[in-house]
Amino acid sequence: MQKRKVSEIMSSGVTTVHVQQSARQAQHLMRKNGFHGLPVVGNKGELLGIVTSSDLIREHDPDASVAQFMTTGVLTVDPDTRIEDAARLMRENEMHHLVVLDDNKMVGILSTFDLLYLMENAEIPRRHALAEADPEV
Repeated sequence: MQKRKVSEIMSSGVTTVHVQQSARQAQHLMRKNGFHGLPVVGNKGELLGIVTSSDLIREHDPDASVAQFMTTGVLTVDPDTRIEDAARLMRENEMHHLVVLDDNKMVGILSTFDLLYLMENAEIPRRHALAEADPEV
């Protein structure tokens, strides 16, 4: 991952869910679009949180509003953030999604799937063979 930017691998054209929509509606949007996380927005389109497929698994009331179980304090990056820095932020905070903002406007979302896709298509250098485990230990 040679000094590449988040903008090169993020999903753009972000699908969002409104804070008053239900778990059922959020699940429908995720299934329809093949996403595992959706930014949650308010009446003015402002970012309020994020809801993930894991949140939906834990929520047992399909009619509960997203506001009742979304994660607030969403981690964000800008499009020019280095991929390595974004990946580190995700790992250190144990998050699978970062919302990408450009001048406080949502322009994309970066997920662990985007990082995996990048790794899968990148040329990975050969590593030296690992030493065999010592059976005496």
